[in-house]
Amino acid sequence: MPYKDLHTAPFDEGTQTKLDVFENYLQEWLPVFLKSDWIKTIQIYDFFAGTGEDQTGCPGSPLRILNIINQYIDLLIQSKKKVKIILNEYDPDKFKNVKLCVNDKEIVKDNKEKLLVEFYNKDFQVIFHEKLSEISENPSLLSRHLSPSGNLNPLRKIFDSRQIILSMI
Repeated sequence: MPYKDLHTAPFDEGTQTKLDVFENYLQEWLPVFLKSDWIKTIQIYDFFAGTGEDQTGCPGSPLRILNIINQYIDLLIQSKKKVKIILNEYDPDKFKNVKLCVNDKEIVKDNKEKLLVEFYNKDFQVIFHEKLSEISENPSLLSRHLSPSGNLNPLRKIFDSRQIILSMI
């Protein structure tokens, strides 16, 4: 399957739908995690963060994550919990862009003790293997999809070697 760069034009209808589903998923689960007594840190992973938004400024998954957290910021502040967002983007230009885009947001600047953002510029297979134990050991929400291009071949090796069930949208 040929590679499709989702950030060279406005998001298409399929991408918008995936983003909407992910946003709804996060909106439903984040407050559940925030109200759970046994959770200390909530982890949100986006292994294909892109630039943060499309060319028209439509928010991508990193900004949608921040928008949902902002809706529950009072609950987060009142809790003893932290939210850790792990954003990975392999493309160096997109990586620089998403870092600037996210770090520029007031919610990130104003809540450094409660909202931790980690940025990685690694190949998916490398970062996924590095973070797999964290994902397994802690409450984690995974991004809207694991392969934005729809190419699952690089993932088959990982999933075939582990007993993992993930919902891919």
